[in-house]
Amino acid sequence: MKENLGTAATFNEAEEKDIIDVFWKDEGIGSDATPEKITKAYRKGAKRFHPDVGGDHELFLKFQESYRQLMESAQRKERKKGNEKASTPRNSRQPGAWKPERSHDNFRRAENRRNQAERFEEMQEKARYIFYQLLEQEKWE
Repeated sequence: MKENLGTAATFNEAEEKDIIDVFWKDEGIGSDATPEKITKAYRKGAKRFHPDVGGDHELFLKFQESYRQLMESAQRKERKKGNEKASTPRNSRQPGAWKPERSHDNFRRAENRRNQAERFEEMQEKARYIFYQLLEQEKWE
């Protein structure tokens, strides 16, 4: 196994799996880890394995996949315990969930619809005015 795990190098699949498993064990992540603990360890690992800081791209992708699997497992366990917080990830965007920015967007859309209706009425009024002027001109010609 390679000594410096963060530098770009090529690894075979067994080495990649070993590197990732050793990282999670070193961070104290086991089958009983909470999603918060897993996320904290993931951020630390991302700083170590990310290709932008000299890590191997394929290794980082496998690391991300292992993180996703660990999170799914931890969240499933917390849902079974009845923990409400585990049922929705922190950054989820669920349909129908209230968000302040959505509320503002809805308000803006409603205001735009009102403005459009007012503009349409103004245009109709102008069109009527022009139409009647043309009719008057034709009468007198």
